[in-house]
Amino acid sequence: MSSAVGELILFGTFEAATPVAFRESGVIAARDSERGQAESPRLCPEVKPGGARRTLAIDEFGKGMKLKILWLGADTHAPGEGHPWRINHGVPWHYAASGRSFFRYLDDHHDLTSVDKPAALDATPNGGLKLGRTELAPLDGYHLIIFSWNYFRLHPSEYRSLCEIEDLARQRTPALPMLNPPSRLPYLHSKHELFELLGGTPGLRGCMPRHVLLRHPNDVDTLGRAGWPVIIKADNGAGGKSTHLAGSVQEALQAIRTLQWERRSLQIRYTFNKKRRARIPTRFIGVEFFDTYDKGLGQFTTFRALFLGDRLCFCYPHVSTDNWCSHTDMKDSSPGRKGYMAAAERAAFEAKRFYNELNRARHAAGVDFAAIDFLVANDELKILEIELKYGLDRNFFRGQKQRYNLDDQHFAKMLATADIPPFTEETWESFLQERAESSTEGVG
Repeated sequence: MSSAVGELILFGTFEAATPVAFRESGVIAARDSERGQAESPRLCPEVKPGGARRTLAIDEFGKGMKLKILWLGADTHAPGEGHPWRINHGVPWHYAASGRSFFRYLDDHHDLTSVDKPAALDATPNGGLKLGRTELAPLDGYHLIIFSWNYFRLHPSEYRSLCEIEDLARQRTPALPMLNPPSRLPYLHSKHELFELLGGTPGLRGCMPRHVLLRHPNDVDTLGRAGWPVIIKADNGAGGKSTHLAGSVQEALQAIRTLQWERRSLQIRYTFNKKRRARIPTRFIGVEFFDTYDKGLGQFTTFRALFLGDRLCFCYPHVSTDNWCSHTDMKDSSPGRKGYMAAAERAAFEAKRFYNELNRARHAAGVDFAAIDFLVANDELKILEIELKYGLDRNFFRGQKQRYNLDDQHFAKMLATADIPPFTEETWESFLQERAESSTEGVG
């Protein structure tokens, strides 16, 4: 390849705070060990059961132990009634315009401390936490930490500070449970890191697409290992709008040029808007392409499954008549309600069929709130991405619920098809109590 081409394409490096760095520090190894001892879930008999745990008695709803909870990332919207953690139609939501607020329920029924600005949070020498100039309760005083900041929007220094807090929580005896620990979030940000993780996980080695990380301009010559055509996209970026399909090395080079220009415009935008900070995508990846076009329905179809811990909460399709990468389409389109309903029924079937593999992937990633994008090609599961979400989002509300007039009957049918009990406040309460069990001793 000519030097001119090499000079045209600017390849960057991933941020310093990568999963590799935390493997070396032992943080991820400790989390993997902890995940390996997870309790046997109701719907996943293949997961190995763990040891006995102290049980919190919950004779009636609301009679369980009052928990002291520290929520880091209680924004990213507004804490309180406007927070997007919702329940509606027997399904959890990540959208403030839908259903009744579970965040408000937490605030009313438990001792909740919420932090919405990571820059103001720091650890103290005595093992406590400090929010600006205010001392928070020592970590020994909490039963549970919930983390929900988007890794993409965290400054590297903020991320390192949060990992230090995770270390402090682990050093407590017994270890303080943390939902979605920060050290695991880069797996949700980098497709390459996630695919490598899944490839090394027993039972999942064939469940991710072939891929090639583009570290250097000459790496485009190796894209054939992923097969042609190949998808070119940012590896360590958020969102899927910037995705290109290339059928040759020349088309791949053009796709990378386009992605580089998009990256430069992002840098300019965030430079002049100090209120918005983000990790700008700095490297790219080639991913195996799968044709998901259903000739009978005349649409492309991929799927998403929502998990809270080991519990499958809901599943739904992404459909598009003209976008081959339907799970990145912000405006799903279908030939009509009939086509969407057929895809939705298949989504419920596939999520139930591949429950064990999907949940194993969530365990490997080490997060409790998970939205898993996947497709089924030649009767084989292929996991595309895992995001940190605790329910259906705005895109589903506007692009599917409103467009196809999805009502209580639809949600009830989907839940029944996938064998999922409806979600209620009791479900959330039981989940939180279970996660807090290991921290009950020594808490005042």
